[in-house]
Formats: sequence, C-alpha cells, structure tokens
Amino acid sequence: MRILLKFPSLLAGEGSLASWLVLAAILLLVAGVFTFVFRSMRERE
Repeated sequence: MRILLKFPSLLAGEGSLASWLVLAAILLLVAGVFTFVFRSMRERE
C-alpha cells in the first residue's frame, strides 16, 4: 500500500524516471493478471 502513496507526487509531475518505470511495471502486472483471469473464466465456460 505504500506504493500508492507515491502516486500523487508522480501525477504532480515530480516523478523521476524510476517512479515512471515502477508505475509502468505495476500497470503491466495488473493487465497480466486481468488477462489471466479473463482467459481462465472463458475456459471454464
């Protein structure tokens, strides 16, 4: 949950390249999880 606290400064334009990479990595991870869940749900049907 501590990672979420870094987003306000990131959105304010104060984010460094590292924080942008962390944000991108989190978005890719979330997208991967949703894709995996979506595929597993389709296979069950």
